[in-house]
Amino acid sequence: MKQLGFAKVGIIVMVLTSAVAAIGMGFGLWAQVLSIQGIVETGSVDAQFSNETYGVGYEIFDEAPFTNDDGRPNNPMKDPFDDNQGEIYDAWPEDSSRDPVEPGMLGSPAERSDKDVARCWVEKDEGETVLTVYVEDAYPSYWCTAWFHVRNRGSVPLKLQSAALLGGYYKNTGGGEWWEPINPSEWWCIDTEGISPPFRNTGGPDEPCEEKPTAPEPYNPAAYDLMIHLSELELGVQIDPTGPEPDPFDGAHVQGNVDIHVEQGAAQGAGEAGPPLFFDLEMLWVQWNEYVEGE
Repeated sequence: MKQLGFAKVGIIVMVLTSAVAAIGMGFGLWAQVLSIQGIVETGSVDAQFSNETYGVGYEIFDEAPFTNDDGRPNNPMKDPFDDNQGEIYDAWPEDSSRDPVEPGMLGSPAERSDKDVARCWVEKDEGETVLTVYVEDAYPSYWCTAWFHVRNRGSVPLKLQSAALLGGYYKNTGGGEWWEPINPSEWWCIDTEGISPPFRNTGGPDEPCEEKPTAPEPYNPAAYDLMIHLSELELGVQIDPTGPEPDPFDGAHVQGNVDIHVEQGAAQGAGEAGPPLFFDLEMLWVQWNEYVEGE
């Protein structure tokens, strides 16, 4: 009898254990999911030629582009003699002055000739990204200097990565336009008709392009019609975003200029009897942390 009772107890225990296991499998798992969402607003890169005017009283700052032969002394430190007053010969009743006879480099005023023959002026497109310098009735040895301000209208600091001169069709490249990287403060001789390649004139403004003995081959001294010079800028210069109130000392703009010198190789009647002397000068502005020195 005792053995039989022990067996019954054992059976009961086994059944209870199986029942508890079955009940456990029926319970649900409680859980909570946590999620992370990312919302990223990107900044903008927006370099523009400025047309800003601000200040009061005598402290008026005008960043509009101008030249040294448009008949208006826009900046007393840059073009004080651009006064719309010709002597001896005055070809233009307005918007011109006696012709400059040397470049307005490094902010120094150009000397003036006693004749008002040619003139130059500058215009900016509606997108604020293209500046066009017009030179009219030019002749060999004529100088035009155009000044401009570049402002950062975006929200990301910018640096000047590079500059390049683009010209017309160059016959010896096998087709296409020539493209030449340049650095600010370098003087470059260019042939807009595509006969000879552009080259850096290490002699600067005192050494005409046609007299350069170290020019590259094929070198045709009579082909070079313009000497171009970008100045008052340096690679790597930074411009910060413009704030709500423009200020001349806020680091949000830089000034530069381009000198154009008409060389002895310039053809007569360009723009009238034939195509004008044309070139492009491009500046590449990049976000400040992507600037690479030497590239």
